[in-house]
Amino acid sequence: MDCNYKSRLCFTVMSFFTGMLLFACNNDKPDADAAFTNITTNVTFSSFSVKNDIPIKKMGPQLGDVLDMQVMDSFLIVSTLRDSAVLQIIHIPSGTVAGHLISRGKGDNECLNIATILPTSDKNICWCYDITLGKFLKINVPKALSAAAYIPEKTFMLTPATKGAKSPSWINDSTFAACSYFMNDCRYFYFNSQDSGIRKAGQLPSPGKGWPDENPKGKFSLLATAYSANMKKHPTDDLFAVAYNVTGRMELYEGGKLKRLIKGPESFQPIYTFKYDGESNIPVQNSKTLFSNVQLKVTEKHIYLLYSGRNEFQTCGQKILVFDWQGNPLSMVNLNADYCSFTVEEKGNQSLIYLINKDTGELVSTSI
Repeated sequence: MDCNYKSRLCFTVMSFFTGMLLFACNNDKPDADAAFTNITTNVTFSSFSVKNDIPIKKMGPQLGDVLDMQVMDSFLIVSTLRDSAVLQIIHIPSGTVAGHLISRGKGDNECLNIATILPTSDKNICWCYDITLGKFLKINVPKALSAAAYIPEKTFMLTPATKGAKSPSWINDSTFAACSYFMNDCRYFYFNSQDSGIRKAGQLPSPGKGWPDENPKGKFSLLATAYSANMKKHPTDDLFAVAYNVTGRMELYEGGKLKRLIKGPESFQPIYTFKYDGESNIPVQNSKTLFSNVQLKVTEKHIYLLYSGRNEFQTCGQKILVFDWQGNPLSMVNLNADYCSFTVEEKGNQSLIYLINKDTGELVSTSI
């Protein structure tokens, strides 16, 4: 709502706070990064090997307003904003639409917008997360494609203790991890479908100069909202990558502990207008806000970031940055056009990348 779930999805979350007054004050809190100097790496664009003139192949379907995409076996699962069904299933070899899943609505087996598609250890199974409703749905894709009227395998709702989850990852069918809009005392947290056994990990960066004080308990956390990030878990290991949306920063966690802090390739702090609604201070994006890692995907070997580096609400990117799980910068792919959603499949030494063109809405692919 990945922000990397597109600026429009973040706007949906923030649209509850209209008619607010401008608010600011001084803040001189210590720098939380000072303790991590020995595990901090600064990267620039020159840190990456550059891949230019990448051949782009059109796959056929036009899928504008895509929130998330995920490869599952021979299918591409795509979450869209406008269709009557929230998921489109694309058969990759033929480039054709194989089916539409989950009606858009607020009913038991419906949802409004799938912000995150969560792969699992089963190539046929994914979980889907509706950030608007705070709802999780378990989907068996082959079963769903063959069913006349498919009912999700399982659903559950977030509770007051876990609300505000952002960019969740699957650990097992009862345990998940996510960033949060409500928790200022951690970077991400673990939770389960029964709302018990919550564990927190990591910490947020320090507030910027002139930022207002933290919000009351139970409200949007000022720091967690200002430092919005996307998070992905390694497919098999207890490793997490956290890529920030409006500051040049990525964090790598192992066993719940920060093992590498990567700053760059461009260094800038979050730029917001802070507004006050009588109870809470809300950081609001504006035309000067610089966007960084607008989407994040991971495989067993690599971390892929769709990078913007622009303002004026440019939440799409023209570059893909590739790191390994130790945080080493590997390659930078220059796409030479704006792409708003992407996903990656690795086969041997080849990375197959699927993207949505911002201007045409076309699904395209390339390989590196």
